[in-house]
Parts: sequence; structure tokens; C-alpha cells
Amino acid sequence: MKRLFQFVCVLFAIVLVSCKPEDDTFILGGNNEDIGCAVTSIIEYFDFLSTPCEGELMIQSISSEYSEASLTAISSISGNRSPLGLLYNGAKALKDVEYYYSKSSNKSYSNYLSRDFIIDVRQLFGRHLSLDALADNMAVKSMTNTGDSSMYFPQLINVQFENLDNGKIVPGTIANWNLDEENSNGIVIAVEYNPRTQVDSNVSTAYPEALMYAVTVVDNGSYTVTSEDLAYFPDGARANIYIGRAGFHKTQGSDGLTYSISAYSLFSASYLVCR
Repeated sequence: MKRLFQFVCVLFAIVLVSCKPEDDTFILGGNNEDIGCAVTSIIEYFDFLSTPCEGELMIQSISSEYSEASLTAISSISGNRSPLGLLYNGAKALKDVEYYYSKSSNKSYSNYLSRDFIIDVRQLFGRHLSLDALADNMAVKSMTNTGDSSMYFPQLINVQFENLDNGKIVPGTIANWNLDEENSNGIVIAVEYNPRTQVDSNVSTAYPEALMYAVTVVDNGSYTVTSEDLAYFPDGARANIYIGRAGFHKTQGSDGLTYSISAYSLFSASYLVCR
């Protein structure tokens, strides 16, 4: 299945969500209107990622209950040429790495690992930064003019769970994270069931179809799991849980073409479900 967040290529390139919204196995929980605040919906994320641009740059932070955040980046551009680089306050932020060209998409791609960052990219998160698409780079810098094309890079997320039942997710389990008051896009919470990764073969045999359940909520620092959230999942199944937030923006370059940049922070965990 296509990864919705290549925000994982998460939020989000999340791997925040691993099915397209129109798939039968993708379930949107809740309603943004019910929570009294406008947050970015899963559909808006999908529309952003699926709309073609001349070039894209995605900066991603992925952590888990067992590992600290790993910071990476993915860049692409139309044609057979070096993908977009990154400038921060006028200085080069990414090393030169090899790229690969896809004839089928007529696009070139580069993957950057943490060792390929010249700067500590963590300093970009939690800040409003102005954007400018140059010939070979996406330039970001500290805000000096409120009229600049800008994007908010959300804070890196840290998540802890409480009210687990012997290590199992149950109704009433609470996910707590460091709230980000500047993050108007909200939080994406996604729960994935994959029959191929079940330890109990009885579960995978009885429920052979994979599914992803996702909600978007206000970034207020916590979410309490409900019985409705767990109703879609087999009792006793192991589920992968993704919690993250993202910022994304499209801007017009000096060449008149459209370029995009996105940044997301994602936390993942795996627990048994007890309904």
C-alpha cells in the first residue's frame, strides 16, 4: 500500500499513515468539527503530498519508545539533475550526496542521513521560518518580515503512555506529549493493524486484512483512547501506533514553478490491544 506520509515517504513522511484515504482499510476517526478547533485533516495532508511540484524537500524526525529521534531528509526535483538542497540563514545545511534518477517519473531523488546535515537541524523545529525557493536550494531563514512566505516547523514530539493494562492499550489509556501551542495543524494519531506481524497466528487467520485508523486532534498535550478507537481492531492484536505533527508549505520559485517543503516529527510504538 502507498505510504500517505512519506512524512515517510511521516505526520506524518510517517509513516504517519500507510494507506490512502480512499482505501477500504483506511478509517478516519472522529470529526474535526467536534473538537471545537480547526486542525489539518488527513485529507489535507494527502492532497499536499499528492499534488506534483517541480521540487520537494522533506525534513523528518522519527523516534520510538526504544530509540531517540533520527533526523533525515528526502529531496526531489524534476529531471535528471541534483535535487533541492537546503540553506539556513544563507549557509549550506546539507552535504552533497549522490542522487538517483527515475525515468518513469522523470524525477531525481536524494536521501540524507543525520551525518549529511552540516548544521544541527533540530534548531529549525519549533520556529517560524521564511522560505524562498532558489535555483538549486530551498532557503529558510529567521523571520524578519511578517509578509515573507513562511512556514512553522513544529516542535519535536516526545510521547509517553499511561494507564496501560499490563502493557496493553485499553480504553482509558492516555498518550501524553509535549504540547506545541504554535502548531495549528494539530496532531495526527494513527493505529495500524498488520496481520503479517502478529505473534498470535489465530489473530492473523481470523483477521487477514490490514487496516489503518487515524484521527486528527488539537495539539493540547494528551489524548485518551476510547472504546470507539479500538473497536476496529481484533482483541489481542498487536498494533503499531504513530503520533506526530507536521508543517508544510508550497512556494513559487524565481522560475515561476511551484516547490514544496515539509517537516514532521513522529513517534512510534507497538502495543497489544485489549478492547
